[in-house]
Amino acid sequence: MLSTRGYDCAVLTLKHFFEKIKRWDESRTKIAMYYVYVIQSTLTLEIYVGYTSKLKKRLVQHNTQKSFSTKNKGVWRLVYYEAYRNKEDAMTREKRLKNYGQALNELKKRIRYSISI
Repeated sequence: MLSTRGYDCAVLTLKHFFEKIKRWDESRTKIAMYYVYVIQSTLTLEIYVGYTSKLKKRLVQHNTQKSFSTKNKGVWRLVYYEAYRNKEDAMTREKRLKNYGQALNELKKRIRYSISI
């Protein structure tokens, strides 16, 4: 039979155990996502392809002249994005869109009503 003091320890230990499980479970539900995105300049109608893990923050950077590639080309608007759970998948897709014209042309066909040509 447990003493009152031992019972308190068992309850505290059990409480601590469930708190740890809750924190562990919450951390597992936060999945890092990586995005391949297409933005378009409203000034030049130029299209830019990139990848990031923080899409909103990256779009702000493009529109506040903090990105060398998109600086001084007007306001950039998001026209398309793809989400990946793996960074390498996103990097590979971005590379294909940037280096292989056929991949970008196919994407432009798919989103032709979203971009201004």
